[in-house]
Amino acid sequence: MTPAVPAALKTAQRVVAGGLGRTRALLATRAAPGWAVLGTLLAATLTVAAIHHRAGWQAQVPGESTVLMQAESLAFDLDLTYSRADYDRYLSRWRAGPGEIALVSGADGRRIAYDHPFPYALYLAPFLRLSRHGFAVANALLLIAAALLAVRVVRRLPGAAEGGDDPAPGSWAPLLVALLLFGSVSFAYVFRATGDLFLLLVVFAAGAAVRGRSPAAWRWTAAGALLAVPLATTVLYGVVPLALVAAAPRRGRGRLLGGLALGLVALTLVQWSAGGGLEVVATSRALFTTASGFPLVDFPAGEWHAMVRQQAAFGFSGAPRFAWGLDPLLWGWNLVYLLGGQSIGLLPYFLPAALLLAGGPPSGGRRGPLFAAGLWLLAILLWHPFDLAGGPGTIANRFFLPLYGLLWLAVARPVRLRWLAATALVAAPFLAPLARQPDAEPQAIDGRPFYVSSLAARFLPYETSQRWLPGGPTIEHHGLWVRPLAESVWGEPHTGRLMLDGDRRAELLIASTLALDVLRLDFGAEAPARIEVLRGQLVERLLESDGGIAFRLDPGPWIARHPLWWTPRRLRLYRVAFRLPSAGRTALPFELVGERLVDGEK
Repeated sequence: MTPAVPAALKTAQRVVAGGLGRTRALLATRAAPGWAVLGTLLAATLTVAAIHHRAGWQAQVPGESTVLMQAESLAFDLDLTYSRADYDRYLSRWRAGPGEIALVSGADGRRIAYDHPFPYALYLAPFLRLSRHGFAVANALLLIAAALLAVRVVRRLPGAAEGGDDPAPGSWAPLLVALLLFGSVSFAYVFRATGDLFLLLVVFAAGAAVRGRSPAAWRWTAAGALLAVPLATTVLYGVVPLALVAAAPRRGRGRLLGGLALGLVALTLVQWSAGGGLEVVATSRALFTTASGFPLVDFPAGEWHAMVRQQAAFGFSGAPRFAWGLDPLLWGWNLVYLLGGQSIGLLPYFLPAALLLAGGPPSGGRRGPLFAAGLWLLAILLWHPFDLAGGPGTIANRFFLPLYGLLWLAVARPVRLRWLAATALVAAPFLAPLARQPDAEPQAIDGRPFYVSSLAARFLPYETSQRWLPGGPTIEHHGLWVRPLAESVWGEPHTGRLMLDGDRRAELLIASTLALDVLRLDFGAEAPARIEVLRGQLVERLLESDGGIAFRLDPGPWIARHPLWWTPRRLRLYRVAFRLPSAGRTALPFELVGERLVDGEK
């Protein structure tokens, strides 16, 4: 045996002994219960991620196809360029074509890249090389890394020493971090291949790098370079470097901006070399879907510009205008929805953030996170008035997730155990569906996302201004705009009639420029003569001369009044629900007409 072997063994023994000693010391402190809770939750998440599969899913979440195809291109071809081989590989591995792909080209379609920053794809590539479902394990490791870094940051806060009547942040740091991750919807993003947890970790790491009285110069530069990733993802996240620059000392501002510039240049050069650009660089980009067809699959590269123009025209039709977001009524309703909406509300789904915001005056290291949160609130209300959450398939609010990570730095004083427990108890009813099945398919149940509990659906407002909430496409029908909130109602594309699937519950969101006193439902002769009104009130039932039947419903007062994504006019919104108990499973056509009453007459 060579002399090197015993030396290596002795070194390993010392490392193991030191680790065991630190573990025993840790278990002897008051932080041990918190570590037990946090470790159990993280281990459970990693276990579910390891056995996670999507065999029963009907479709992927929007945005996932772009990320997965980009990462697979890196894993198997060692490039970031979109090609027909990437499409065929995706089709083979996932047994289905992509629902949509965001692509960009700076070379007239001769070379095409993915319209997404590459760092997350670079991180994801080794996991996807091993398994197509490896993204869940990769995300679980991101969650674990964020948890350990958060514990380290909180334990280093002033006053984090052991002792005293109230538990200090150091004592209860693991328990606080467990609440931050599992008392919000953050943990459920493990099962989404969208890069949101990656952004959360990047933003938090950047903020943590410059926290303190006098960080080293390289920390400011590194933080700026990290923040280039979220800024390249969407300009909305520009509030983070802006807030950190505003809160930084004079010497730190230049270094932070310098690092940000270096990071953006590096990302742009890599993306340019792959054949495209980033959102911060004006290039030719489009979102291609199964309806439009995909480049190099359904049309050649030479038709790139024509298809991009077609997609841009299609995407702009009915898109929100900047001025519409300035309507004060819309701002008021959106603020209510953003804070307490049943699907996107920050309070029900990110309640621990309120605990952090109540943690002391905005001084020292708290200024940057608090300033960023305020700027983000203004920016989201102004720039995304009809999409406050981040598009279809999001869990609560993916736009807020990176800001939530930054707010972890806002804790500034000891957190009492009873406040931790109270926050967990209040958040639990809203997170119960996610806790039962965090990897569930993001399908709507009874007109609401799978993670919306019955408690939230009953007591929290439905976000009438939002474009991507569950429901069918908006239908223009007899001067009304009708949006089905359940799949039992749809519109016929040619006749313009509404269709009801037999005796299933029907729920409609109705927008009108005028106040409505009565809604009239006209059915044919094949419809039963009995209706059960679940939301609203039955006024009368009428028999038509042709054998049909009509029901007149009182929808009650309008539930909201504001502009919507297709018109700057203020519309009154009503919500009704009904079913025909004895209709069977036959599809029944019906007409919907709004009526006004003047002095008791129509």
